[in-house]
Amino acid sequence: MCVTCSKQWYQRRVRALWIKTDSELNSDDYVVVFFNSEEAGGVAFNFGHRLSNFLWFCSQDYYFFPVSPSTARTKIWKINLDTTDGKRVIVHCNGMEVLNAPVSSDTCVGDWKNRWSRTVTKISFSTVFDTASDFYLLANFNEPCSAGQYFDQNHGCQNCPADEWSRGGNSPMCTYCPDGKVVEAGQGTSEQDCLVRMDQHQTIRPS
Repeated sequence: MCVTCSKQWYQRRVRALWIKTDSELNSDDYVVVFFNSEEAGGVAFNFGHRLSNFLWFCSQDYYFFPVSPSTARTKIWKINLDTTDGKRVIVHCNGMEVLNAPVSSDTCVGDWKNRWSRTVTKISFSTVFDTASDFYLLANFNEPCSAGQYFDQNHGCQNCPADEWSRGGNSPMCTYCPDGKVVEAGQGTSEQDCLVRMDQHQTIRPS
């Protein structure tokens, strides 16, 4: 994984950073990414006994997500820095919004305004603390993919492989079905589409 990834990220029409993790709870692994450098604002996730988040140069401590992230081990995180009305950090995990946090004098402490007002031209992963990020993608999408598909930068929307699912949108990868469950390629639009595998000839649909 690159340490400093130079991209004109937030000057694009659609702004999204995707990160894949497969860390388990209680591993004490971290995702740590900065919007420019370690002197600027950024976000961090901690895989403790519960998943928690931290906004660099804003939060006073790590806090649990307002909405509990997916319990699946493989997680696809989507991070947006929304500047439509003020500044907000919006985080999705496996297609579900789990954090929508304003960055303002009402929510931040210290020198937050100077740190978060810088124009973002690159992202930086911490070489010391980031132990969870397995894959990243800076994305500039215009049209979302359909459910059961993922976005490939070279070929556009592609069907999810067998035994994987996706809610669509602009995710760069699909999510594996739980162990022992299967779904045909391109047919997995949610985890509920994954069926229990009994043998080669029989599956049981979830009730």
